[in-house]
Amino acid sequence: MRGQPVTQGSPGSGTPRPPALASHVAAAQVSLDGLLVDAAKRDPEAQFVTQGSVQLTYRAFDHLVERAATRLRDAGVAPGDRVFLALANHVDHLVLIFAIARCGAVQVAGNPEFTGDLRGHQHDIANPVLALTDTDERAPEGQAWSGWADPARRFVVEVRTDRRTLVDGPWQGVASVMFTSGSSGLPKAVQTTHASYVETGRAVAATMRTGPEDVFYVFLPLFHGNAQVISLMTIVASGASMVLAERFSASRFFVDVEQHGVTAFTHVGSVLPILLRRFPDSRVTTLRSVFGGAPHEEIAEFGERFGCLSQTGWGMTETGFVTVLADPDVPSEMAHGRPREGFELRIVDEGGAVLATGAAGELQVRDTGQDQMMRGYLAGHDATAWTEDRWFLTGDRGRLGHDGSLEFLGRDKNAIRRSGENIAVAQVEAAILAHPDVLEVAVVGIDDPVAGQEVGAVVALKDPHLSLAELAGWLDGQLPKTLRPRLWKLVDEIPKRGPQKVDYPGLRELAGFWDREAARQDPGLEFDDLRELARGFGLVEGPAYDDQSGRVFFSDVLGGGVHSVPLDQDGPVVCEFPHRRGIGGLARHEHGGWLVSGRGLDVKTAAGTRSVVGSSHGVHGFNDLTVDSSGAVYAGSVAENRLEEIAVAKTSPATVAAAGHPAGKVWKVLTSGETRLIATGLALPNGMALSPAEDRLYVSDSLAHQIRVIALDQEQPIELMRIDLGPGEPDGCAMATDGTLWVAMANVQRIFRISPEGHILERYRAPGPLTTSLAFGGPDMETLLIATGDFSTPDGGGLFAATAPVAGVPRPDARVPAREVVRDA
Repeated sequence: MRGQPVTQGSPGSGTPRPPALASHVAAAQVSLDGLLVDAAKRDPEAQFVTQGSVQLTYRAFDHLVERAATRLRDAGVAPGDRVFLALANHVDHLVLIFAIARCGAVQVAGNPEFTGDLRGHQHDIANPVLALTDTDERAPEGQAWSGWADPARRFVVEVRTDRRTLVDGPWQGVASVMFTSGSSGLPKAVQTTHASYVETGRAVAATMRTGPEDVFYVFLPLFHGNAQVISLMTIVASGASMVLAERFSASRFFVDVEQHGVTAFTHVGSVLPILLRRFPDSRVTTLRSVFGGAPHEEIAEFGERFGCLSQTGWGMTETGFVTVLADPDVPSEMAHGRPREGFELRIVDEGGAVLATGAAGELQVRDTGQDQMMRGYLAGHDATAWTEDRWFLTGDRGRLGHDGSLEFLGRDKNAIRRSGENIAVAQVEAAILAHPDVLEVAVVGIDDPVAGQEVGAVVALKDPHLSLAELAGWLDGQLPKTLRPRLWKLVDEIPKRGPQKVDYPGLRELAGFWDREAARQDPGLEFDDLRELARGFGLVEGPAYDDQSGRVFFSDVLGGGVHSVPLDQDGPVVCEFPHRRGIGGLARHEHGGWLVSGRGLDVKTAAGTRSVVGSSHGVHGFNDLTVDSSGAVYAGSVAENRLEEIAVAKTSPATVAAAGHPAGKVWKVLTSGETRLIATGLALPNGMALSPAEDRLYVSDSLAHQIRVIALDQEQPIELMRIDLGPGEPDGCAMATDGTLWVAMANVQRIFRISPEGHILERYRAPGPLTTSLAFGGPDMETLLIATGDFSTPDGGGLFAATAPVAGVPRPDARVPAREVVRDA
């Protein structure tokens, strides 16, 4: 339980000791099973556990533990053997935890969500003689056991008594093997002790002031140290009872609390932030005492809002689970309190020199002889974990007060802690790199107000046609949900510091991550007054509002021609001038007519066509365009006439561009006629828009599923950032006066509103199967024009209008020079 307030002095330091044990916390045998036996003798008929219809007293539960221990012994489990459990939260899981200890064996706490290589990794390290996993009725006969608390429950059992445990040091006193992730590599196997279980339960019970009258709510996974040690051992040490839930549910939380009269619970990571946000108002509850890791402000706020004692501490699986505790009756100098009996702390600099009181550095912990620290890692991971004089290197930063109290300052290593769980960066990176189209990847922790940190993956691809949504979906089959990145970002290459060292701190500062969960869960907002302006076209593009006539002009990429329709009154659609297929963007020209993008950049009037940029410039195929206040034009080009290909192929722009054609570019055509290259290396440049100050150009790159942001206020244009948008192809875009960018997301029927910093603020549902382009129009520029298309039918595209919550930036007339008429109308 890393990351929040603590306290207690170390031997010989002259600092205060932990508070005396509450009278009800008896001196039990130094084993987790001994703690249970002691509680069952003290009050055998006291309620111990409730889950659904299963309700057991301490006596009844102890009887089931004995039956399960007998079954384990009959299966060949001997003292010192390791027994692997990968089980969900149910009472029989609790039974087995104690039964394994009663056999003198060592429990291996596996994650039931792990499968394949991850499950295999845990097996290979632990080398268990027996493994039990949850199953259903399809388990082969002879390989399944029934439950003890719930006879209808069945387990798959794998017995391998030929694999006697290869003991890493003396096994006596080792209670379990728990897997914890550090800053790199696969999860490490921590050998925890019975003393750490028992003394943690006693200390937390004393700090929480819990006793036989208390009812704990246990909702965290039982393979986790918080539920299995901090919660379970505190319950047994207190002689209290518990309500066991399958998982944490914010919506059911206070329902269960009230129904069962819950008075206490322990927690990690995101639990308190979630509850505080879900229940913003104070309420009277049965809660009396809670304990766990969260920011100090949220610890205090929870206690005040819900009228209970709310405390925190610091610890690691390796350091006895809870190493530091805050005593509510003895204020400490530092926020997290003092180390409990059995531990001493020190702070060192990068060279290992001990720092003075109050100085910040790496936190190190040492056992003072009570066997509460881990016995070490399995599989030889101990080499870099300790100093020569047995100080454990936590990888955390902190500082100590004059009274020995600790202030935890965060992780010192490149590790991620999401919702109280450590996540191994290298493990996630290795899984992503297994995809054949991934060139490089770096995984970082991104600050999150609820989870503490979220997992962010920054990837560079060999093949740009792979979308982030496709990559994330593929990864679902490779990693359990607890390890999967929520945030994703594409880059050309991973930033480095020095000789190929990934710049992890710099990656955390990147903007424009695609949030996979938000994209999946958000159903999209609706426009209140969406109305149809035109229907019966193939692929509508380039809507542009003409304030002189009050009409909206648009092109049909598939059917050809430029058309217009009145915006604010009923009226027929008029074909302004016929044209070949392939016109993408439209802008009014100062000398009359319309600047259009297609095979070239041309000014189109009823009299004919005048060329602005054509084949003489070495560019064939322009997609979309925009105009700045000087009348200069920005346009995106492809190396061949891609719009014609799209029209012929009747498929999406990204599909055409993915066929291996040369990359696209962005050009600026000045009012003098000079053409300047602004950006290169785009997969398929599409819609573009200028910021209100015209110091930034936003270009949608459909194939890369990104918006590229180019700074124009430099001596040379430079790329500021890329905004990853996940599934769908960003197409046309429009700029609002508040600096938000509105983007048509082809193929997903969405319109995104994006902040200047690159965050998706809102998602609107769009009409039509393919949303192609956007523009603002109307006398007040508060009407959003939405163009749609449909490749499956020649007349499925249309033009729609809706009132926007913000006004758009007007598009000026183009003032670029055009040659004499080169083609008749």
